[in-house]
Amino acid sequence: MRELLKRYMDIAPYVNDFTEDDLAVAISDTEKVIKCVNGENVFLRVEEGQILMEEFALFQAIKQRKKITVSISKQLHGVPMTATSMPIIDEN
Repeated sequence: MRELLKRYMDIAPYVNDFTEDDLAVAISDTEKVIKCVNGENVFLRVEEGQILMEEFALFQAIKQRKKITVSISKQLHGVPMTATSMPIIDEN
């Protein structure tokens, strides 16, 4: 696994310690979710090992090779949310 991606995976469980917002974090490689950390009250409906689907913000960020933000309807997660995804591009 690339070192940069591993570093993101290592800090994922601590993201909520650095923000006032309640966040959930999902990290993927180019094919599947490899790390998923729910927030205190924010729960993602993805699991580690789950294949990326085209409608995932993770997939779209990788495909577009840029940071994206999308609104997610209440019907999908029970509450409306905003997903921000950023591809981790390690050229090494």
